[in-house]
Amino acid sequence: WRPNATVVPSTLDAAPPGIPGDRGLAVYRTRFQQAGRARLQFMACSFYCRVFVDGAELGEHRAGGYVPWWVDVPAPSAR
Repeated sequence: WRPNATVVPSTLDAAPPGIPGDRGLAVYRTRFQQAGRARLQFMACSFYCRVFVDGAELGEHRAGGYVPWWVDVPAPSAR
């Protein structure tokens, strides 16, 4: 099984007006380097999102609509 690929920023359930988009689980995976603390900022989250960095859950977000939010990522030596 090979997942579909997308470019971030992106949306899982984009569809023409009046046509429901896909629903379900989506996983966005990326790599980044950091020297110190960092902040991952999400411009929208439709309902529920969990953020993992190096296998550790750093935060989650629940909202009833597209709401921007962020999670702070500690320096690599603190993880």
